[in-house]
Amino acid sequence: MITQSSAWIDHLLTLFATQQSTLMLASAEDIQRLERRIPDIDKNSALTLAEWKHFRSFKATRILDAIDRTVQHEKVVVLHLNFQSPGLIEHNLLTDNFFARLQHWAVRNQKLLVVLGLGEIDGRELTAFLETSARRFTSMHFVFQGQPDWRWSVQFWFNGYSLHRWNWDIREVLLDNGNYRFELATHKTERSPGELLGDKAPRFFCDNAIEDGEFLPSEWQRLSATSDFREATRDGADAVFVIGLSNRQELSDIARRTFELRQFAGPYLRILIRARDESLRLQDERFLISAGATLVLPSELSTRSVVSFAETTIGFEYTQSLPETFEDLKTSQLIDDARGYMPPLTFASKARNLQKKAERQALDTILITADVATGLTPLTLVRRFGSRRPGDIITVSHGKVFLFLYGCRETDVGNVLFMSFGIPAASLFKQEKRLARHGQILDACDALEADEKLHPSKDLSLLIQQQQTASKRTEDHEQTPSRVRKASYL
Repeated sequence: MITQSSAWIDHLLTLFATQQSTLMLASAEDIQRLERRIPDIDKNSALTLAEWKHFRSFKATRILDAIDRTVQHEKVVVLHLNFQSPGLIEHNLLTDNFFARLQHWAVRNQKLLVVLGLGEIDGRELTAFLETSARRFTSMHFVFQGQPDWRWSVQFWFNGYSLHRWNWDIREVLLDNGNYRFELATHKTERSPGELLGDKAPRFFCDNAIEDGEFLPSEWQRLSATSDFREATRDGADAVFVIGLSNRQELSDIARRTFELRQFAGPYLRILIRARDESLRLQDERFLISAGATLVLPSELSTRSVVSFAETTIGFEYTQSLPETFEDLKTSQLIDDARGYMPPLTFASKARNLQKKAERQALDTILITADVATGLTPLTLVRRFGSRRPGDIITVSHGKVFLFLYGCRETDVGNVLFMSFGIPAASLFKQEKRLARHGQILDACDALEADEKLHPSKDLSLLIQQQQTASKRTEDHEQTPSRVRKASYL
C-alpha cells in the first residue's frame, strides 16, 4: 500500500494490531515520528516496533536472517518504506531478488507480509520500485488526496483465480480529542438526465455580468442578480447561466448561490462565472469550480467572447461530487485571511489545515525551515515579514524559522520572499530546507507540534506588538508639527 500521508500508515498499523499480532520494521526516524503521534503506542501488546540497523556491507541473506530472528509469534510483518526521503534501506533493499526471497520466507513461515510505503504516486523512487517488484504482491493499493475526500484505489487484488479492482472515497473525520477517523464517504446517487435541449436550451445573462447598455443576442435573457436563479430553471435542465463576480469580497456569496443552483438543477446545467476584476486567485477559481461552476472566465474577455464561450459548452456535464452542505465546502477549501506571525503551536495547526485544503484544490505550497543568515535574527525577520497573500504565515521555534507559503510554486519562491521581506532570498537564510510534497509538509507540522508540546519555545507576539507600538509613536511624533517657529529675515 502506497499513501501520501503518514497518518494513514499510523491508522493502518494500529488497525492491523487490533486484528493480529503485528511487527513493524522501520527506520529510527519513522519509529520516533510514530511514537510522537501515538504516545501510548508502547502499551499496545499486540504491536512490536523494530528498528533497522545497518552493517557496512548490505547483503540480502543477512537481512532475511535478521528478520527471521526478530519475528517471533507475530502473524503480520509490516515493512515501512519511505519513498519521500529514501535512505539506505530504500536504496538497497528494493530489488526483485530480495522480494522474491522474502515472499518465499513469508509463505514458508505462514506470515502475512505488508509493505506500507510513504510517497507520491509519480515519485521516481516509487515508480522504480513498482516496476521491479509489483508482480510479487497479491494486492496493490494507492491512497491519495482527492477532491474533497481521500481516494483509495485498489489497483489489483488476486483472490485465487479472481481479480478484483475497486475505488473508494474515504472521508477524514476530526474527533473531539484532536485525532482523526477515516470512514467510507457516501455520495448521492446520480440522477438520470431529463430532456436535454442542446442549442435550444434557455440562456440567461445576469445583470451583474454585463455593463448597462451592452448588447446581447436576442436568444439571451437578462436576469436580475438578486433573483433566485432556481426559479428560472428545472431539475435536469441543460440551460446556461452567466453570473458576474465583481470582486473577491463577493466570492463566498456567489459560490453559495452557484452551489445551491447546481444542487437543485443537477450536472447538465452550465454555470459560467464571469470575473469583473483581476482580484481572483487560482484557488478562488478552483473554489468556484468545486461549488458547481462549469467555467470561470477571466475579466479580460469581452461580452461577445463570453457569449461565444457559453454557446460552446453544449453537452458539458459537471462531474465533480458536491459535499452535503456549502459550509462543508467552505471548511474544506476556502481559506481564512490567515497571514503573518503565529506562535509555533498555532502555526503548526494552521499550516496543516491550509496544506490539506491546498492538496484538495491541487495547489502548490512550500514549507521552508531555515536558520537565519549571519547578521539577522529571527525576530528581525518576523518583523520584516509583510506578506499581502492570505495563507502565508511564519513562526520561530528554538531559533529556527518556519515559513509556510500557500498557493506558491517552487519557481516563484524567490519572488514571494523578496516581496514579503524586502530582502533578496539569498540573503535571508542559511541551511535552508524547502518542502513541497504533501506528506512531507504534514509530517513537518506534526514534528513541530510534538516538539513544542515537549519543549515550548518563546511566543514573539508581545515583542512584535511592542515594536509596532513603538514604531507608531515614532511615526506620530515625526508627523507632529514643531512648535519652534523659524526666524524670518528681511
